[in-house]
Amino acid sequence: MKAARRRIFVGDVQGCADELEELIARAHARFGEGFELWVAGDLVNRGPGNRRALELVRGFVDAGRGRYVLGNHEIHLLQVALGLRELGANDSIGDVLGAPDAGEWIDWLLGRSLVETGELAGQRFAMVHAASHPDWRFEELREIGSALHAKLAAGREAARAFLATSFASD
Repeated sequence: MKAARRRIFVGDVQGCADELEELIARAHARFGEGFELWVAGDLVNRGPGNRRALELVRGFVDAGRGRYVLGNHEIHLLQVALGLRELGANDSIGDVLGAPDAGEWIDWLLGRSLVETGELAGQRFAMVHAASHPDWRFEELREIGSALHAKLAAGREAARAFLATSFASD
């Protein structure tokens, strides 16, 4: 029987790729390849290494060793990329938006979910960025997450229409 991987949960990296890299190095030193990285949103914005943070997490996700849900800063990045918002004075996402492969990153982010589910010690759980409605049952949250994911992943124009009406600008 294959041993279960340890799950490491992290959120609000906010472009601090050096710190994320250090966390990953410590996890690797302790668990070798026997861990998964679960990122609870806000991987980008505020710090200097947004693109590198995305690359690190994407490596885990693409290898089947990570899960990642969008946070409000990723939603903001998508809104800017799709022409729904302007960059703010405190935004540091220019390294993603100005990259030659920015379109690929936008498409990859549009393919991410707002809800990831799993099980720990026989207990089901849902990972979201900030919170969910306290009255939503597990199955309801999973269904809502799937529906929202489908709207984001339906292509840029569909995602643009969804993001224009579903997420408030601050």
